[in-house]
Amino acid sequence: MLYYIKWGLSTDLTTGVVDNAKFAMYSGIAGILQFIPLIGGTIIAVPIMKKIGDPMKFLRILLLMQAIPCGILFLLQILGVLAKMPWLFLICAAITTTAVGMGYIPGSTVDIEIMDYDIYKNGKERSGLCNSMNRFISKTQTAIGASVIPMILVAIGYVVDSETGDFAGELSQMPVMLNWFIVIMGLVPFVLGVVAYLIERSYPITNDVRAKMRASLHKAEES
Repeated sequence: MLYYIKWGLSTDLTTGVVDNAKFAMYSGIAGILQFIPLIGGTIIAVPIMKKIGDPMKFLRILLLMQAIPCGILFLLQILGVLAKMPWLFLICAAITTTAVGMGYIPGSTVDIEIMDYDIYKNGKERSGLCNSMNRFISKTQTAIGASVIPMILVAIGYVVDSETGDFAGELSQMPVMLNWFIVIMGLVPFVLGVVAYLIERSYPITNDVRAKMRASLHKAEES
C-alpha cells in the first residue's frame, strides 16, 4: 500500500518529485486503516455473527468483502483513474482491513467447530492435532507473506537506492511499476479471495448438521 501511496498518489511522475505533505497524510491514514478497522471489526463481528447465525456463512461474506475492493482497485488502475481518486483507494483499503478484523471471531468459531466435527464424525479426540495444523498454516502464511512480496518487487524491477530509499530505475518505468503494485495488492487478493469463497462453499457443517452435532456431543458428555 505504501509503495502505491508514494508513487501513485504523492509523486509527480513527470519530474519524480514527491509531495511530502501528501505522502505523510495518506501514509498516516493508511497506518490508521491498518489498526483501527482491525480492532473495530473484531468488536462488531460478534453481534453480526449472531444475527447471521452461521459462522461459515459470515466468513464467506467477509471473503467477498476483502476480495471485491481489491478487484475494484485493480479495475480502476487499468482504467487509468485510480491515481486521481486517493480517497476511493483509502476507502477500499478500509473495507478490506475491516473485513480482515471481523474475520477473527467467526474464524476462531469455525476452528473450534472443526474439532467438534472430527469427534462427531470419527469418534476421536484430535483437537491438539487440529490446533497444531491451524497454527502451522498460520505461521506458514506469515512466513510466505514476509518473504514472497520482496522477491516479487525485485522480480518486477522495483529496485531502490539503499541510501535514499528512492526508486533506482528510470522514472518512465514507474507507470508499469504502479500496475504491478496493483496486481500484487489488487488482482492477486481478488482472485485468491474468490477461490477461497468457492472452496468454503463445500464446508460440510450446515445449521442442521451443527444442531445434530451439538446434540450428539452433549449426549456423549452426559453419558
